[in-house]
Amino acid sequence: MSQMSSSGWLLAFVISLLMSLLMGLALIWLSIERTDKAYTIRQLKSEVEQRSVLKSKLEVERDRLLAPQVLRRKAAQLGMSEARAGQIRRMPDPGPEAVAFSEDFFLWHIWARAGARLVTRLRRPSTAAGRKEGCAHGWPPLTGTASASARWR
Repeated sequence: MSQMSSSGWLLAFVISLLMSLLMGLALIWLSIERTDKAYTIRQLKSEVEQRSVLKSKLEVERDRLLAPQVLRRKAAQLGMSEARAGQIRRMPDPGPEAVAFSEDFFLWHIWARAGARLVTRLRRPSTAAGRKEGCAHGWPPLTGTASASARWR
């Protein structure tokens, strides 16, 4: 019995030693990953700071270029002058009705294109001989018609 219990202790010791080694390796790996993430975060913070400095410099440059005296000088260099009284035309604001109309028109346009594609697919020749002699179903080919711009898909 003493030999069996000593081999049991030895097995438990070896297993615990392997588990300790595995836990140590996991801790080292996590430490390396944490250091890597910290380095990446530092780099990103530095990049954000550089970009914010660049943004502020660009805003200052934009404001300088859009200053009235600079624009006036640039317009004089290009031969531009102020518009006379009859040269400016003001268009009335179309209002929300025009926006609703344009959205409806856009949806109608999409619907019409889908219908045209369906018709085009229905008219597609089914055989190579049909392509040469016209459509296999007896309809004339689409070339020379208003829908000739429709591509075969």
